[in-house]
Amino acid sequence: MGMKKLRSEIYLLEKNISKENQRIYFNQLIKCKNPKFFSKSYSGNYAALITSSICPVSIDIEKKKPLTHEQMDIFISFMFNCKDCISYSKAQQENFFKLWGIKEVYSKYFGEGLYIDFKEISIEQDELNRYKVSYKNKNHVTVKIVEQNNYVVAYICNHFKGEK
Repeated sequence: MGMKKLRSEIYLLEKNISKENQRIYFNQLIKCKNPKFFSKSYSGNYAALITSSICPVSIDIEKKKPLTHEQMDIFISFMFNCKDCISYSKAQQENFFKLWGIKEVYSKYFGEGLYIDFKEISIEQDELNRYKVSYKNKNHVTVKIVEQNNYVVAYICNHFKGEK
């Protein structure tokens, strides 16, 4: 008798649902599906959930919003070894949210959260628009990005429905 493996799924809840109801819905969904692995993230009025029964997963959602020079200075000093890595242009601010999402989803994946040194997380983009990420040149993973409606969703998972 063969066992059916469940693949991973991503759920996004839109802004017309309150944050408390988002949490309730996700908790009910997790209880119902009973995945071995799951990760949740909230930003602005949106929420994201990724589940898997076969592999560890991580997800982060970030709302793109204008940042002041002071805010950029704080984030840049937290995330990078040099201030020159990102400028204050609008295009660079949008890139910032992608980089933040990649680094945060990586730190969540390994259970470190904001306790990991974000300056030591390396990111390399490949030709398929995936991001190869590592910490001090160890623990290499691939992060995928989806951008939509002024939001960036970064996630890590090896198996999805419909993917081989």
